[in-house]
Amino acid sequence: MDGPDEARVTAKFHWDGSPVDLSAYSGIRFWVRGAGQFRLRTLQPTINDWDDYSASYQHADPEWKQITVLFRDLHQDGWGVVEDLTPSSMKGLALEITPVSGYPHRPATGLYQAMIAPLVPYPVRGAIWYQGESNTLKAQDYRALLPNMIQSWRTASNHPDMPFLVVQLPNHGDVPEQPGDSAWAELREAQLLALQKVPHTGLAVTIDIGDPKDIHPHRKGEVGERLALWALATTYDQKLVYSGPVEHTTPTRKSLTAS
Repeated sequence: MDGPDEARVTAKFHWDGSPVDLSAYSGIRFWVRGAGQFRLRTLQPTINDWDDYSASYQHADPEWKQITVLFRDLHQDGWGVVEDLTPSSMKGLALEITPVSGYPHRPATGLYQAMIAPLVPYPVRGAIWYQGESNTLKAQDYRALLPNMIQSWRTASNHPDMPFLVVQLPNHGDVPEQPGDSAWAELREAQLLALQKVPHTGLAVTIDIGDPKDIHPHRKGEVGERLALWALATTYDQKLVYSGPVEHTTPTRKSLTAS
């Protein structure tokens, strides 16, 4: 299990990938040793995206350790459409392996050369950024990462005042019974604080139109409307109401929150 990046080992129950009925079994048992962390995922035809049912992450030890995973303890992370677990139609299992706890390390510029750099020669009127889910465990860092990324895009495109609109993370995940810490709430705050420092930016609030069980909410039209209102009012100077009240430290800044 040693290695620098995340790995995935897949086993099919049948060579042709057809499902097998495991309804008579309560779980699966296996042995593992190594370093890092791992989790077991199911493979079943009813799940057509990456959101298979999975167990929680566990840590490997240098010595062999017996692991028992009960099907009743499997769950979906909510990254896709929620479907029922179907032990009667499982087609295989996958073991996801990461070298360290938390999300595997990915350089902040990992996608820039492939997805952003080719667009630099083209004139761009503005940018919309809808991201942050993968940064929720390090929300404090996001306060610096987001402004630095905006600056890098503006510098590369030779457009120092390029409008940059960010979609704040929506309501997603289980609703706690009691108030408490929330990684997603910290990331939302980081988005707001970061943009208050950067001129010609805006923040579209989506806390009311997300889906607690689906990280890809269906009410995308309303997200687009809020983005459009901000762009029309600020970038294209149309007389529109596009933001609720937001406190600013600098009154001349064009950085407001669309809602």
